[in-house]
Amino acid sequence: MVKLVASLKIKVIKLVEYLHRKIFGHEMSDVMRKFLRNLSWSFFGGIISAGILFVVSVLAGRFLGPEEYGKYNMIITVAVGLVIPMTLGLDIAASRFIMIEKDSKKNVARYILKKVIFYSVVSSLIGVIVFIVLGEFLGLEGKIVCLVICLSLGLTFKNVTDSFLRGFSLFNKQAKFKIVESLIVLGVFIFLVSILLVRTYDSYVWAILVGYIIFSLISFKSLPFKFLKKGAMYKNKDVIRYGYFVAIGAVASFLLRGSDKILINEFLGTSILGVYSAYYVAAILPITQMQIIFVNVFFPMISQSKNINEALRKIDRLAVIFFLPLTGMIFACVYGIIRLYGDQYPIDLLLMFLFSIYAVLFFHVGVRQWLLASLSKRAVLLSSVTALSAGVLQVLLVYGVSRVTVNLYYFMGAIIIANIFFIGINEYFTRRMVKY
Repeated sequence: MVKLVASLKIKVIKLVEYLHRKIFGHEMSDVMRKFLRNLSWSFFGGIISAGILFVVSVLAGRFLGPEEYGKYNMIITVAVGLVIPMTLGLDIAASRFIMIEKDSKKNVARYILKKVIFYSVVSSLIGVIVFIVLGEFLGLEGKIVCLVICLSLGLTFKNVTDSFLRGFSLFNKQAKFKIVESLIVLGVFIFLVSILLVRTYDSYVWAILVGYIIFSLISFKSLPFKFLKKGAMYKNKDVIRYGYFVAIGAVASFLLRGSDKILINEFLGTSILGVYSAYYVAAILPITQMQIIFVNVFFPMISQSKNINEALRKIDRLAVIFFLPLTGMIFACVYGIIRLYGDQYPIDLLLMFLFSIYAVLFFHVGVRQWLLASLSKRAVLLSSVTALSAGVLQVLLVYGVSRVTVNLYYFMGAIIIANIFFIGINEYFTRRMVKY
């Protein structure tokens, strides 16, 4: 079995090298080879964990039905939004600065960790208090408020520990821990719905939360802080300022990736949100894993690269070559996955096509946003402004559409337009930054 895997790996590497020569007309650089070695770990962990979490999502959709499934997606969306003020972008900042400085004489990782934990704890407490007050004002059910807070705290801790794994380039451990997390989620969910017969949205929420906690604990324990020097100092303002820029971008991303669910729940209802969420998972989950795998390794490396123009040209060329094939692949994927969800979720070919277009744009938007943000501190701000502008446009378009019709096709059209707008503005700023 080991020999078979090794042989397969060699063949895959040779295939990638061949495709690289055909597409770009030259051999891979050493940086690209290193990228592929790291990518193999992210690919390994990402594909397996995504596959397991996909099974959980389909089971949740079938067991819970559109109504309860929609409630879960609403809760997870709000929790993700609450994470933004809890982390203030410091998780991403930690990954970047540790990657840049880890080989220098002054090892800054211990100092950065202390700052990230301190600011995250303080901002989390403030965020929890504000959300509790807001929940009272809006009349939210106490159970929902509690679940949102627990999920957001768990996701905050997970994001912080995950960023340190990425900063130290511990991609092999990161991959293994993601698989463990997904298996925990699957086991807990099956136990709750099959043994305890808890077939409501909170069964899915608790399964996800337990997975977050387990991932965070084993990740934190594995970080190599025992080898780090004490007393390392660093320019605290640089880390904090970068984190604030990232936080602005996170708000913008939430407008792009979270406002749709909130508005659909408000104007179309929880049951329609459940159907929308099933299509969203079918189209976006596979593309998100591709995006995470790519960014997970490429973002820290491009932060140190001196030949960014070449990398950007390759990304643009690949986007053009694979747009139509990727759209067709996603369409077929969505069709097959929606059938797995069961008869409660209708087969709609036009909706599948719109989601396929959206998924390809989603991937390109995410990669372009990370690439622009990696160029410099100023580029982080420009990336955030770009995403914020597109996010505001999407909210206005979707809200405007909702005042005229509650047709889901028009909602999707508004979201696609906002993503195209993002790509155009991002391209403009990127060209100005690198002049390519």
